[in-house]
Amino acid sequence: MFVPDSARTAIEADESGVIEIHRSVEPVTTACGDRPPSPCLAFVCVVREGERARVYVALEQTDRRCMALYRPDREPAEGESHDALVAEAIAFAESLGFVMQEVNLRYSKAMREVVIREIRVIRRPAAPPMTGTVEPAGKRPAAKRPEKEATPAEAPRPPAEPAPKKASSAPDVKAQEAEARRMEAENAAQEREGNARLEELNARIAELGREREEIRRALAGKEKSLEAEIAQLERRKAEDERELTARTAAHGAEVARLRADIEHLGAELARLGSGESTEVAELTAELSRLTAERERAESSAGSAESELRDRLARLSAEWEEARKASEARQEILERDIARMAREKEEAERLGAERVRELEQAVRRGEEEREAAGAVAARDIESLEESLRQQASEREAERNGAVARLAALVAEEAVVAAEREAVRRLVLRTGEGGAVEALAAAEAEAAALRSELERLAAAKALAEQTAAARIAALQTEVERLGAAREPVRPVRRETAPRPAELPSLPVSPPPVPSAASSESGWSAGVAATVDELLSGGENASDDFSFGDGANSGLSGGGAFRLDPSLSCVEYHDPADVVELHLPLNYVNVSPPGHVPQTCGAYICVLKRREAVRVYVAWSLTADRKTLVYVPEHPSSGEADSAGVVRDAFAFVETVGFMMDRLRLPDDPAKRAKALATVPVLCRRG
Repeated sequence: MFVPDSARTAIEADESGVIEIHRSVEPVTTACGDRPPSPCLAFVCVVREGERARVYVALEQTDRRCMALYRPDREPAEGESHDALVAEAIAFAESLGFVMQEVNLRYSKAMREVVIREIRVIRRPAAPPMTGTVEPAGKRPAAKRPEKEATPAEAPRPPAEPAPKKASSAPDVKAQEAEARRMEAENAAQEREGNARLEELNARIAELGREREEIRRALAGKEKSLEAEIAQLERRKAEDERELTARTAAHGAEVARLRADIEHLGAELARLGSGESTEVAELTAELSRLTAERERAESSAGSAESELRDRLARLSAEWEEARKASEARQEILERDIARMAREKEEAERLGAERVRELEQAVRRGEEEREAAGAVAARDIESLEESLRQQASEREAERNGAVARLAALVAEEAVVAAEREAVRRLVLRTGEGGAVEALAAAEAEAAALRSELERLAAAKALAEQTAAARIAALQTEVERLGAAREPVRPVRRETAPRPAELPSLPVSPPPVPSAASSESGWSAGVAATVDELLSGGENASDDFSFGDGANSGLSGGGAFRLDPSLSCVEYHDPADVVELHLPLNYVNVSPPGHVPQTCGAYICVLKRREAVRVYVAWSLTADRKTLVYVPEHPSSGEADSAGVVRDAFAFVETVGFMMDRLRLPDDPAKRAKALATVPVLCRRG
């Protein structure tokens, strides 16, 4: 049993605390609290409060002027499931005349929040009072509620805090990217849901119009049939009246003829006077016969007239009943038309209100996007400052490296000269200690050369990795900031060309000896210097997949490109165990292709007794598919979970957001769903 809860006007819960929602299919006229009956919507909500699940029934007027809340009259026992209370709540709502259906909450986190925010009987809990403590980076304080309580969908989103004027760390940049992607996903989900609801309202209005037109056509056909029936009855009545008139005229003519005959016979009888008795008897008999015939004709005419009059009265009664039935049917149809007109006006009013709500949501989305654009502009400025600082630091490091390399080259030349002098001395003296010193000097020089080459290679690799990461971040920031104007594009601070490097006060090294020329160390140093001087010139604005041989972006090179596969093949729809689709598209540079927009798909297939994981890239411009396979395939279901995590790390490094596709159990529906995935192809 559910009783009113007058202490609350809404259900306070976060989106993460909402477990289950049921909603009425259409409004029903009922009393909302102490207000008179009006069209209302019903909701059954299951939310988590502490360690227990609470079940509430909420009624909301369609004009949102009243909201009534009901709670169960008993507390659930320890360990009792909330399913029984949900069934009681649905039965309570159906007793009020509502038809309930479950709201689908099985979406991604962003889409689930959008769906729950549309349920206006659920509100977020009030935020705690603001203190002087500083919130952690990436988090925003909740907005204070005004005196008049606002619904979650109408509450404005608090503006993001401005980014500090310093170089953002990698976690802050990732958090900003995730926040921007989440906002885009929320805006897209709101627009899609608004468009879907608007289309649904338009379809409902069109359906009501078609039903009204069909009723009008049916009414017109019924009126025509009734008019035809009335006309037929009037024709039959006129025919009966004409027949009665003709029979009456014939009867009058016969009576007149008989009277004339009687008068003629009377005259003959008077003229004959005392004629023969036989003739008198004959005439008397004839007179009696004629009198009897006249009486029979009069009686038959009277019976025919009464029959015709009865028939005319019956037809008149039938016509009157048909007319009354037609008028009653016409009144019913007029009431139906008026009711449908009122329903259409109500639907149009609800549609207009929904359109206004959607327009407000779009305006809020525009404001949020403008705020995001301002934040992106500030982030771009901070990134530009960071890039300029990094460029200056790289230039200083490069200059110092060149100076150190020049000093090392000069030192190497000096060591080579000393080594040559020691070698000549040894050749002249032949002492063993000098030979050992020479060997130690050569070993030390070799160790210095190997250490120098390792440091140069590590520095070059670090610079290339940093340049690729910065280019990817700049591309993402430019894409986020492109929606708002004016947002200045990121200025690439490239390293100076070799011709632009400042001249260093390095004296030319002496000509190396024959021993140093044979070792080839000077050539290696020159190559390292050239590589350092030319580093950073070939940076690209697009994220690169790699060369296919070592293209794993998840940190360990876990996936490689398989050029022999042009799609992910499967033989039976049941072979596809798991499938993840992209929520966004990213501009990348695939190996062997021009930079273009791509989508990512993670496919888990069962191959006999083994489980295989594939990462497929769909190239939108070239209309091709690149299939990546793990370096070490999984041996069973236990290993496949780790490979799937590596696949997620692989695609999320590029910037994709993934969502799992729920495949139906029915084979036909499953095959139809898989046929829409561009990277899958069925064989056999």
